[in-house]
Amino acid sequence: MATENTAFAQLPADDTLPRAVRERWVPLQAELLRAGACWEESLAILREMVSHRRPFPSAAEALAWYRKPYHPPV
Repeated sequence: MATENTAFAQLPADDTLPRAVRERWVPLQAELLRAGACWEESLAILREMVSHRRPFPSAAEALAWYRKPYHPPV
C-alpha cells in the first residue's frame, strides 16, 4: 500500500489533533472540496475534528461519515 501525502494523512491521532487541524485548515478544506463536499459540509467536518477530536484518515472517509443519516449533529 502506498502512503498518501495528503493533509489528512499528516494529521496526528493524539491530543494535538485540534491544533493540527487549525494549522492545516486550508489544505484540509481543499481536500474535502475536491472529494465532493459542499462548503458547509467541509466546515462542519473540520469543526467536528477540532471540537470532538475525531480523526479521519482521508477526505473521502470524512465526507462519507458526514453524509451518513445517523451521524451525530455538529
